[in-house]
Amino acid sequence: MRGVLAGLVLVSAQLLAGERHLTVERIFSEPPLDGTLPKEVRWLPDGGRFSFLETRGEGKDAPGALWLEEAESGTRQCLLDDGELPSFGEGADAVKPGLTDYQWSPRGDALLLSGGGDLFIVALPGKQVRRLTATPAKEELAEFSPDGRRVSFVRDNDIFTIELASGSEARLTEDGSPDRLNGKLDWVYEEELAGRKPIGYAWSPDSRRIAFLTFDEIGVPRYPIVDRLPVHPTTTQQRYPQPGDPNPIVGLSVIEVEARDGARARHTWAGGGSDAEYVPRFGWAKGSGSVWFVALNRAQTALELRRLDVTSGLVTTLFGTSDPAWLNLADDPIPLADDTYLWNLESTG
Repeated sequence: MRGVLAGLVLVSAQLLAGERHLTVERIFSEPPLDGTLPKEVRWLPDGGRFSFLETRGEGKDAPGALWLEEAESGTRQCLLDDGELPSFGEGADAVKPGLTDYQWSPRGDALLLSGGGDLFIVALPGKQVRRLTATPAKEELAEFSPDGRRVSFVRDNDIFTIELASGSEARLTEDGSPDRLNGKLDWVYEEELAGRKPIGYAWSPDSRRIAFLTFDEIGVPRYPIVDRLPVHPTTTQQRYPQPGDPNPIVGLSVIEVEARDGARARHTWAGGGSDAEYVPRFGWAKGSGSVWFVALNRAQTALELRRLDVTSGLVTTLFGTSDPAWLNLADDPIPLADDTYLWNLESTG
C-alpha cells in the first residue's frame, strides 16, 4: 500500500510541476496515467515471434496498428496499420475490417479479420485484403481450420465454412433459429460454465470434421433485459432460467465438413437427462477418431468423462466421480493416448 501511495504522490508532484492538477476525472480517463499497454498479444505459429495491437488516441474505436516482434532479438516492425485497411461498399453500406480480435492462419501467412458483421482475410506479405462474406446477417465465432484451407463461422445460429481457395461457402447445419443454437453457447454456458468466449464448436485435428454443442431453448423462460443508456430505453428478451426453471437441452454433434453424394455424415448425442443436464467441457481426443466430453448433473454432484466415436456414434463412459455436496469444474482433460487423459480432480489432487 505504501508503494501505491508513493506512486500517486510522485505522479501528483509531476503533474503539479507542469502546472496541471491531478483530479479524480483524470485518474479514471484515457489515456491511463501509467501508459497504454499492448493488447491481444499472440504467438505466431513458428513460436519465435509474437504480435500485439498498439492503439493511438483514446476510446474503444481509437486507431491502432499490429506489430510483430522477434522473441529472441526484440526487433519490432509494424506489420499492418489500421489506416491501410480499405473500406468495402459505399455510403451507409460501407464496411471496413478492424484489427480487434485478429487471428493468425495456421501457417502464419494470413490474418482473419472482421468488421460490420462480415469476415475478411489479409494475405501476408503484400497486405492484400479480401472480403469473405457480404450478408445482412452477422458472421461470428470465426476460426481457421487446422490445415488453413477453410474458415468456419456461425451465422443465425447455424455453422458454415468457406473454402479460402475458391471462396465456396457451405452450410453444415440447417435448423438454427433464435431458440435452436448450433456451435454457439447460450447465456448459462457462457456466463456460468464455459468461462470463455461463446464459441461452442471445435475442428478435428485433421480438419475433416467439426464437433459442436446444440441447445434447444424452447422451454427456457424469457427475461427482459432493459438498456437504459439511450434516451428511449430498449428491451431485449433473454432466455434466462431462474432457480428451478428448465435449462436448455444440450446435445453434442459431430459432422463431416465435406459432403459425400450431397450429404454429410453426422452423429449426435442427445443430453438433457438427469445425469447429464450440462456438458460444460468437450474437445477432440488424440487423433481425430473421437470426441471427449464431460457430462454433469444439475446439482453438480456427479460428473462423467465420456467419449463419442465419430464413425459409429457410440458413446462410452470412461470415468466418473461424485461428491455429496458439490463438484467444482476442473481444467479440461488433456488427451495423452487412446482413452488416456491427464485430468486435475479435487478427489485425488
